[in-house]
Amino acid sequence: MTIRQARADEVKTLQILNDEGYVDNSKYDSDLKLDWAQSKTGETYYKVPDSHQATLLFLLL
Repeated sequence: MTIRQARADEVKTLQILNDEGYVDNSKYDSDLKLDWAQSKTGETYYKVPDSHQATLLFLLL
């Protein structure tokens, strides 16, 4: 197993995986936005770690 910081070219894949991971949760949370990671807010969330050292995305491979 390897843990490493996500690269900028992996952001889109992480957004898609986030959306797929929550697909079944809408039956438990009526406020859940299934396309959040693809929204403007979601894109900012995933791209901001490049400029904020306190926020990092990691991958477990």
